[in-house]
Amino acid sequence: MGIIVPTGKSGIFGDLKQHGRARAVLPILVLRAQESNTITFRELGNAIGFRRYDLFGGILDCINTELYGINSDIPTLSTIVVRIDNNGEKAPSGWMANQMREQLNMEPTWENYHRICIQPVFDYPDWDKIMDEIIQSPNW
Repeated sequence: MGIIVPTGKSGIFGDLKQHGRARAVLPILVLRAQESNTITFRELGNAIGFRRYDLFGGILDCINTELYGINSDIPTLSTIVVRIDNNGEKAPSGWMANQMREQLNMEPTWENYHRICIQPVFDYPDWDKIMDEIIQSPNW
């Protein structure tokens, strides 16, 4: 399991805009995970036509909650969504950096973040099975 335990408020199936956006984002993240590629908030926003980067937390929480409900051992897919820092380098979101400090008592360097949070997502072998299970849901 990843370092993020979802809020459990709601998964990707619901009538709110964030649920629809979560359903749009999920296959993009799964494809990126299978390709071992991160994605920036800007790239993700452009892909779904959504520019409110400050609202991605709720969208990603819906995805985390859905995947955690399927199997708590699935790595936290949303960790592959990264920001670009002031030096133009990839970095964990501020919230993820805080989670690393609080839960793991470790500085959120890119190397630590990649090794602990991102690499397990890239290494997870069953993204196709997870997507199949979700797509077969009557709510999809």
